[in-house]
Amino acid sequence: KLLYTTKSKFDIKNPLGKREDGTTPGLENIFPIFFSSKGASSSSSPIQRLVTNLESIDIYQNIIASGRNKIERVDQLVKNKKSNNNDNILLRLSASGNYDNQKKRINFSFDLAYFNVLGVRVPYPVPFRLLGDEAKGYLDTKIITSKLRVSTGNKGTSFILRRDV
Repeated sequence: KLLYTTKSKFDIKNPLGKREDGTTPGLENIFPIFFSSKGASSSSSPIQRLVTNLESIDIYQNIIASGRNKIERVDQLVKNKKSNNNDNILLRLSASGNYDNQKKRINFSFDLAYFNVLGVRVPYPVPFRLLGDEAKGYLDTKIITSKLRVSTGNKGTSFILRRDV
C-alpha cells in the first residue's frame, strides 16, 4: 500500500512526464520543437499526478515474482477506500517485468490496463504497444524490509510502500 509519494507539477513542455535519465521516447521525441526538456526536472505522468492526489482511494503496487530475481508482473491497483470487497479496484495498470541484476533494478513494460465501473471491466484507452518505449519504465529499490519498500521510478518519483498481507 502506498504510504507516501513525492509530487511533481504539470509541465506543458513535458506533458507525459519527464524521465530521470533524460530520454524522450514518446511525443517529446516525435515533436521536439513543441516539447523541451532543457532545464526541466523529472516529473510523474499525468495519470499518476491525478490519482496520487485523490483522498478517496488507496494505491497498491504488487510485484509478482516466480523465484529469486525473477519478476513477472508489476501491478498498480487503485482501490476505493470505502469498499472492503474484491470489487473495489477502480483502476488496474499492469506491466510485464524483469529484474536487471547488473543495475539492481526492476524493468517493466505496461501491457494491460482497465477501469472497473460498477463491476464492469472497461479498457483503459491507451495503446501501450503504439507508445513503444514510453510505456516502459523501471523501479530502483533503495530500501526493502519485510514490511516496507522505498523505490524511485524512471520519472524520478519516490514511493514509500507498506506490505499488506
